[in-house]
Formats: sequence, C-alpha cells, structure tokens
Amino acid sequence: MNNNNGFTLLEVLVAISILFMLVATIIPIQLLLMQEQKILQDRRKISFTLHDRLQDNIINNNDPFEEYSELNNKSVLFLFSNENGLMKGCASWENVKQKQETICFYGYKEK
Repeated sequence: MNNNNGFTLLEVLVAISILFMLVATIIPIQLLLMQEQKILQDRRKISFTLHDRLQDNIINNNDPFEEYSELNNKSVLFLFSNENGLMKGCASWENVKQKQETICFYGYKEK
C-alpha cells in the first residue's frame, strides 16, 4: 500500500475528464441562453416601439406608410396600413440567428 502513484494518477485523469465534460456541456448551453435572451430583448423592445407608433398613428389619423428605423443596432421595417377599418402595424427584422421575424398589431380609434 505504500506505492500508490498509479492510483492517484488515475484519480487525477478521471477528475480532469469529468471537469472537461462539464465545461464542454455548460459553455454551449450558456451561449444558447445568451442568444435567446438577446432575441427576447429585441422582440420586447420592437414590440413596445411598434405599439407606441401604432397608437400615435391611430390618434393622428395618419395615412398608411412604411419606414426603416434602427433599434438595438438592428434595422427594423415598420409598415402601417388600413385593413377592414383597423390600423395594422407590423415590424420586421432579422434576429440574432439570422431568421426573419415579424410582429403585427391591430388597433382602432374609439368613438
């Protein structure tokens, strides 16, 4: 029992391999979570902006139009149109995963 050098080497190798396996699984999961967090943050910011602009267009009785804006370092296309007596506002942009996203809201002026 005095000569246990091989056993401690084996213990160290097993411990290091377990550590590397944990790191190899945690880092990709963390990167995915950060991407999804950014997507949700952009979606929330663009939704709030679309809501505010739609309300402004309804109150001011603006004609349908489209415009590009820069939000969160993203180029966002806002498109407003009249559809069946409702004002329709849509926002389109490309998210972090290079996928096209679109959000549309409808509104009408209360009488």
